[in-house]
Amino acid sequence: MRKIRESMNVSIERLKNIHFVGSKKIRKSARINILGEKVVLIASSTGGPRSLDVLIPQLPENLNVPIIIVQHMPAGFTASLAYRLDKISNLKVKEAEDGESLQKNVVYVAPGDFHLGLKQEDHKIKLFLDKSDKINNVRPSADFTFDLAAEIFKENALVVILTGMGRDGAKGAFKVKHYGGTVIAESKETSVVYGMPKIVAQEGYADFVLPNYDIAEKILEILTDQPRG
Repeated sequence: MRKIRESMNVSIERLKNIHFVGSKKIRKSARINILGEKVVLIASSTGGPRSLDVLIPQLPENLNVPIIIVQHMPAGFTASLAYRLDKISNLKVKEAEDGESLQKNVVYVAPGDFHLGLKQEDHKIKLFLDKSDKINNVRPSADFTFDLAAEIFKENALVVILTGMGRDGAKGAFKVKHYGGTVIAESKETSVVYGMPKIVAQEGYADFVLPNYDIAEKILEILTDQPRG
């Protein structure tokens, strides 16, 4: 618990052109130059909301990419998670809706009890909700979302595997790596349950293994210093 509390107060002033004020938010926008169409995909389970509380508020409002969160939660709870994250973050955070177009600078939370998919339609990328069987005993499943996102974004997909039990997200991370994308796993140091990120690290899919308070900085480094596409 002490590590979790301390992580909320870690300064990220060394981020280029970003000023960190307080324990939860970046008040000023970063000037970010990102090439290509990219997406950030996040998987989380047990302890996930705590790590999301650290990660999402550190990202600037003009990140210029969409973010998709697959958090293992029952129906109803994901809407509350999205609402709370929206209140403490610079980016807009919302529960994903069936048929809506993917937009930059928006964080989409997969609704509880639905898989969240992506498809290309009319030169847009649209989200859809799916009620097919559970994957890895969960719905929503990160593997479901990551598999489809990898097909669309290929090397421009960035996956983050946060705390949680089980192995959901591992197959999706493998597919993202297959297409040349990047994978970050949360370290044991800040994981409430070191299951999902441990599997990804052990299988060799993780490009970086970091505590939750350092992940936002690495995301920005990857999006800006290592442009793809």
